[in-house]
Amino acid sequence: MSFSLSENAVRFFPENERAHEGCFVTRTRAALLSAAVVLSLVVIGLTVHYLSPDRGQHCQHKDEQSQRGATTVATETTAASPSSVATPEVIRLRRHLLPIHYSLKLFPDFYGNDTSLFHFRGEVKIQFECKESTSTITLHSKQLTLDGGGGGRISALQATDAGSWTINGWSENDEQELLTLTLDTPLVAGKAFQLELNFTGKLKDDLKGIYWSSYVEGNVTRRLMTSQMEPKDARKVLPCFDEPNFKATFDVIIVRNKNMTSLSNMELNHSIPISGDLVEDHFLRTPVPMSSYLLAFTVCTDFEYVQKFTRTGTRFRVYARREVISNARYALEIGIKIQEFFEEYFNISYPLSKQDMLAVPDFAPGAMENWGLIVYRETALLYDPQSSSLANKIRVATVVAHELAHQWFGNLVSPDWWDDLWLNEGLASYFEYVGVDFAEKEWGFMNHFLTDEIHSVFSLDSLNSSHPVFFEIHSVDDINSVFDTITYSKGASIVRMMQNFLGEKTFRAGLTRYLSRHRLSNANHNDLWNALNEEAAVDGVRYGALNVSSVMSGWLKQSGYPVLSIRLPERIGKRAIIKVTQRRFLIDRNSSSAENDERENDFLWTVPFTFTVSTQLNWTNPSFQWISSREASVPVNANPFRNGSVGMWVIGNVGQFGYYRVNYDPENWRNLIGQLKTNHELIPVKNRAQIIDDAFQLARAGLVEEVTGFRTTQYLHLETEVVPWRAAMTNVLNTAALLDRSPVYGHLEEYILKRLIPLYEKLGWEESRNDSTNRKLLRSDVIRWTCFFGHRHCLDTASERYRQWMQSALRIPGDVRETVLCHGIGEGGRGEWDFAFDRYQQETKADEVNRLLKALSCARAPWILTRYLNYTWEKIRKQDAPHAFAYVAKNPVGRYLAWKFFVSQWKNIEDRYGNGVFLLPYMIRSVTAAFNTHDDLHQLMAFGKSASSELGVGSKTYDQAIEKTRLNIEWMARNEEKLSRWLLTNKQRLSVGHLLLTSVFP
Repeated sequence: MSFSLSENAVRFFPENERAHEGCFVTRTRAALLSAAVVLSLVVIGLTVHYLSPDRGQHCQHKDEQSQRGATTVATETTAASPSSVATPEVIRLRRHLLPIHYSLKLFPDFYGNDTSLFHFRGEVKIQFECKESTSTITLHSKQLTLDGGGGGRISALQATDAGSWTINGWSENDEQELLTLTLDTPLVAGKAFQLELNFTGKLKDDLKGIYWSSYVEGNVTRRLMTSQMEPKDARKVLPCFDEPNFKATFDVIIVRNKNMTSLSNMELNHSIPISGDLVEDHFLRTPVPMSSYLLAFTVCTDFEYVQKFTRTGTRFRVYARREVISNARYALEIGIKIQEFFEEYFNISYPLSKQDMLAVPDFAPGAMENWGLIVYRETALLYDPQSSSLANKIRVATVVAHELAHQWFGNLVSPDWWDDLWLNEGLASYFEYVGVDFAEKEWGFMNHFLTDEIHSVFSLDSLNSSHPVFFEIHSVDDINSVFDTITYSKGASIVRMMQNFLGEKTFRAGLTRYLSRHRLSNANHNDLWNALNEEAAVDGVRYGALNVSSVMSGWLKQSGYPVLSIRLPERIGKRAIIKVTQRRFLIDRNSSSAENDERENDFLWTVPFTFTVSTQLNWTNPSFQWISSREASVPVNANPFRNGSVGMWVIGNVGQFGYYRVNYDPENWRNLIGQLKTNHELIPVKNRAQIIDDAFQLARAGLVEEVTGFRTTQYLHLETEVVPWRAAMTNVLNTAALLDRSPVYGHLEEYILKRLIPLYEKLGWEESRNDSTNRKLLRSDVIRWTCFFGHRHCLDTASERYRQWMQSALRIPGDVRETVLCHGIGEGGRGEWDFAFDRYQQETKADEVNRLLKALSCARAPWILTRYLNYTWEKIRKQDAPHAFAYVAKNPVGRYLAWKFFVSQWKNIEDRYGNGVFLLPYMIRSVTAAFNTHDDLHQLMAFGKSASSELGVGSKTYDQAIEKTRLNIEWMARNEEKLSRWLLTNKQRLSVGHLLLTSVFP
């Protein structure tokens, strides 16, 4: 599943997070806790043994059974009352009943005018194997009503196993989303059975399970039904074993109006008219077992498709609304190219006969990888070459590649449990870059992994409130929480690190071994380690006493990441060494106590340390050393002093393949910054971006001088690569958000404009047919940043183009359209805003809708922004409303308006988004990002006190917001005055080379 929630202006494309915090204790406490755990397990075991439903059921008298509405197996039970007996929390179902096959028939009834009456009816037959004799059947069910109050049928699959089983009672646990059926006679171990249930459910517009939504085509409002099951909403559609390791095959029948079309995971087999205007669509059986969260279907009107076939014969279609089907061509072309590439890369064919990709108007995540029917937001699948920006095109390619990678990581091999979700999302997030890099070689896409993934997740993972990639699920709510930046971006980053230290050949063959061994089944991280270890042994890859498991354990199971502090080489006799120390990198060093210090000392990683020295540069095959101790002396292979040591520097983590930061001694920092000023191209693009981001964040943590980060930006007027610029501007914009009410902001504005304007003037506003991808992206970014910091020429140009667009529908190129719309509205007034909102309501192209949605937040009049926030309840799509809210929150004028709205509307927000995966955490994170005063902290804590029981999936994000606000307050107190002095001194200075841009950008 792809999420698209970060709207950071410098990310490669516009785009999550309650997660269980990892727990680390001292060794003494660990021993005591271990003893307590053993004792607890004994008590729990005895309790389960004597109080389990199965045990009690054997003792139940037959006359007591008859009083609960029992019937024979051959007929449905009469109405039974649900049990009110409290049960202990169940996180995972027992594996004594294993589903084999589901036959599902659904009738979504959304054809009337009263949407409150929309509902669906369903019939399911579940064939399952009984591994252990039991008198209860427990499966998942959420917001479903069983016909007859719990009636159903159960029978043996084999006639020779015939017997008599009666469902004589049932119970529901709404909190744990469980349905338990009680039988009068135990099921026999080793036999297979079939359970039949009829049920109904409400059909809502809540973007979960199956839901309805609508769109306008011409002047006609049309409705559709679609689905989103992951992670735990299949149970909202049918009673089922809704966990990833309960795989089964599926038969699906959809009842629809004869004027509509239905789609599901497999091809349509046949259709049968039933009564009136209704038709039954019968789909082919899934040829392979799959997890319930991959089940998918839609019912729609006037959707069309474009189609091709892959080299291996898979039918590949892209479906979209008739009005926008012409924009589906790029997704089709690149989708086929990437799927064929993955088939070759993994040496495993895609197992289904069709691959449908469907663009729908309303969808909570960016996309969902359902086998045979991948569902996307329209912005993630549709690209108009006439009006879309290059960033839109990149977004489509990236999301398509991510979902296609899931066909192997997640669909073919699923995680055994959600605690290993990174095996889905981390691997897919890494391979989206590999796939796009293959399909669009000119983009240089792998370089963007640093700014879009590593630097992004570094920020979150440097908090005390972070959590490990792998962590235990302690509640049903925690399942939603695992879908966050740590799982996606840190997971991808440690995969990239493995690829680098194993080597591409071993890494690729090891993944094929892993996928082949667990094909159509489930796996955990140890299964991946074993496959990679075995392949490493075949290829002769050696780690000394290490193996993949021992190397990766710390990266997977510890929160955070290390910072390696390294010093310039020093002579030890005839040798040269580099001294290296490691410790956990935390932004908040002031929270340390004696206990925290002991806890920090327990954090240790096995680090694949690479480095190169300026006097003997080697970027392609740098020096390498495993570092698994707190301190190490690393030998330098050749004599670095041969040509003298004046100006010598070392760079660690070459290519930033390792998931760690690097700090240097003051002399090395001075020499590195000097190198950037005199000849930055001697250092590769990725390491330029790494140096800049490390410097800013090390300064924030107090590990280097406060202004070190800004010193690395002094050369930027010479930089012509977009990735280092984005690394710098992410940090500059974050600083600007903290200073926007401080007098220092004016100095910052002057300083950064001094570096932007030479590029702004050189690149201009007009695109050229011969522009490279890098130049197009850089132009778009530089114009946006230059206008953001108030450059008059930039603002006037944007305003004039906006005025011409209002008067004559002037075509504004896609790459600068967002900036023109934003500042046309920002420099204008009510008329400009109302014009854009009218266009928003009429617009049918999803990428333009998104641009207008963002631009509308650029207004400077508080009353207009307040009105816009109020519109999010009625006039903006439910999937888009959190984004509109977040955009307003990022506007300095709108920040506290958004906070006031959030607090006052909390109950409504919680009701609408509280049970989702991404949207509520996104809103909390956006509205609190720039909180930096004691009053902000007081208000945030007061809100948490009143809403703590309702935060649910937003709890972890709220904890992170508290920590970040405290850090922001400390940063202001420590840095505001010092930064002011430095900016005042340096805002007019440009290093030698300003005029060299003419030769770089003719």
